[in-house]
Amino acid sequence: MRFWLCLLLAAPCAAQTVPAVRVAVLPFVDKAGFQGDWDLSLDVPRLLVRYLEREPGLQIVEVERVAQVLAQKEIKKLRGDKRVRALAQSVQADAVVLGVVEKFGVRRMMAGDPNLIGYKSYTHTVKIGTVDVLQSVTGQLLATCAVHLDSVESPRELDLFGRPRAQDREFRELFKVVFASPRFFELAFGQLVDRAFSDLSGQITRALVDRPAIVLSEKAVVLAVEGAEVFLGLGLEDRVHFGDVLPVLRQQQRIALVQVRQVLGPHLSKGIVLQQQEPVKNGLRLGQRLSPGE
Repeated sequence: MRFWLCLLLAAPCAAQTVPAVRVAVLPFVDKAGFQGDWDLSLDVPRLLVRYLEREPGLQIVEVERVAQVLAQKEIKKLRGDKRVRALAQSVQADAVVLGVVEKFGVRRMMAGDPNLIGYKSYTHTVKIGTVDVLQSVTGQLLATCAVHLDSVESPRELDLFGRPRAQDREFRELFKVVFASPRFFELAFGQLVDRAFSDLSGQITRALVDRPAIVLSEKAVVLAVEGAEVFLGLGLEDRVHFGDVLPVLRQQQRIALVQVRQVLGPHLSKGIVLQQQEPVKNGLRLGQRLSPGE
């Protein structure tokens, strides 16, 4: 996570809050192949950003800023993890999100003669898989999210003499409607998209903000202090991660904040002092991880 150290040192501990997690959403891989005018590799992440902006504890990098950085020559030459890390460093993102659009659209099934007596059913599908949430500095995979929703509309009556139904008109309108426009969300498929993206943005937020609590055993203390660096009795087995912000306590009162910068072992990590009202000393207890805004 990013922290403005000068501001933290100037502010009293009681008034300090942990900043929001800054997230960059990259273009998605489009395997859906929608036949209309939509560009799902860009339209899907743009829409996801709109949903993530509503979530507490997150600050989303502007889509235009991400596009500008990806267009830079030195970034375009990179591939894989190197490209992701270079982007994250450029936009100062704490985490990046990238994924795959597997299915996205409406499939029509027809039986009989559509000009006389026939039957049609419509299957709406949104399937976005392998949405990876990565910690930008370490490249650690925090979570892999996915969403898959289907909705089938099957009229009970037969279609007589090719007379179009509401479903027929909506099916044709999908090829012309502006993606994520107000009219888009009035259509049956748009309503399914709304449910899917609400679900997906919630999964991503939980991965970044609502992580499992740290295990606070008797070892959860300050082990050593070397200037602004501290060694902590918390590690992998205690569910500590890079970027976690922990309070340092004296008689249950918060006297300082430290941020984990390196996880060294099962019950050992290294961090830096972000702010202190009193000097951080060996043996002081560590408190539960703080959430953004807390």
